Amino acid sequence: MKKLTTVGLISFILTFPLNNAVNSQELSQVEGKLIYPSDYLPAMLICAVNLNSRQRFCIKTEEEDSTFVMKIPYGKYMFSAEKIEDSTMKAWMTNIHLECGQPCADNPIQVLTVDINNSLISGICPCDWYTDKDKLIFPNN
Repeated sequence: MKKLTTVGLISFILTFPLNNAVNSQELSQVEGKLIYPSDYLPAMLICAVNLNSRQRFCIKTEEEDSTFVMKIPYGKYMFSAEKIEDSTMKAWMTNIHLECGQPCADNPIQVLTVDINNSLISGICPCDWYTDKDKLIFPNN
């Protein structure tokens, strides 16, 4: 039998992000749009992090995908997107003014509450590629 390496084990765990105790009827679908500060959209890793459990729910998009859909259990989440080829290129869902493309002076991370009764939540946009991470205000819970 082949021994699992740390990388193999992490890959296995990320393949099955949902706890077996989570019933599919308790999941809500979230939809969002993607932007990138260029004339193309790279393949991205979109993640929702549960603020209480710190569990990450992630999906990968293909190059030129402008939207994403994922299912997550109820809770409070913050969302991020990162370029798959360069994980240092990361965006967050913040209070950025997307209409004019200008970031706020201080961009607190937006928290989305996913209720068990919500079957569909749209408008998610981890689109703030501009704010330096040290200026972001991350919620405690």
